Amino acid sequence: MEFAFRRRYNLPPTDPRFLDATREEIAADFWAHHYAESNVTEEFEDTEFDADEITAQWAKEDAAAGRAGDPDDEFETVIDTTKGIS
Repeated sequence: MEFAFRRRYNLPPTDPRFLDATREEIAADFWAHHYAESNVTEEFEDTEFDADEITAQWAKEDAAAGRAGDPDDEFETVIDTTKGIS
């Protein structure tokens, strides 16, 4: 999906728009284009979908690849001292 995302928008792997995109945004973009291009008109519900199971699978894959968790969880507190506001 990441390759399709980068290819669709002609983005190099170092482009901030690609690097800042979350997995969920890339997946949503991929499936939106897939269904739009395939002219799918009927809706369906996946009764076997389990978000917790998918999150656990991603965590397992990240651990196997040596990545430390979800990059969306790695926020840094920034204090703007230039305007006297903290």
